Amino acid sequence: MDLHLASCRSRILLAITILCSKNVLARKASGMAASRYTFDLVHLQPCATPGNSMKYLNYSQAMSSDGVVSLNGMGDIGRTAQRLTDIAIVAYKCRDGVSANTCEYFTRFTNNGDGCRLISSSIVPWASLLGRSQPPIKCPLQTGWYVITNGTIDVDAYARMYGVSTNNDVWKITISIKDEKHSPFVCVDAAVRIMKYASRG
Repeated sequence: MDLHLASCRSRILLAITILCSKNVLARKASGMAASRYTFDLVHLQPCATPGNSMKYLNYSQAMSSDGVVSLNGMGDIGRTAQRLTDIAIVAYKCRDGVSANTCEYFTRFTNNGDGCRLISSSIVPWASLLGRSQPPIKCPLQTGWYVITNGTIDVDAYARMYGVSTNNDVWKITISIKDEKHSPFVCVDAAVRIMKYASRG
């Protein structure tokens, strides 16, 4: 990942964290319920992309009293990769449900080059998810089962940054990763609902 880009994102996330912290403190002082963005995972499954090494994926989710969603899951990777190169995350905003008639393109994130550094970065929203994997998800990627226990995804800062609405929209997200040969390695389709959770904690 470009170091300048990573530095900019780090500063943005720091600014958002400070603003959110001030907002929470102000709400607590006034006796109002603090709120945060959280999510409900509608589905998570391997893509039908030819060459996808993710052969099986299963998960469960649970929400804590403060609105944090914990994910438990396991996936089977069918072949090795020495390096990860191209990573693309594409998001579509879908009205009420996921279908060709209700979804429209929203945004795209791409990383061409050092995908190994990106998946191990501490500033990405999925850092606390991949960090809970056994065996660790790092390069080189090995075949076999990967198990995640009580992993979390920080959607709050990014939802605020992008101005995500909390109506009945479903967000369709496709994550595709290529190996050192720039061949498809892992592809995952997800659908989530973003919501606000209020807590006096």
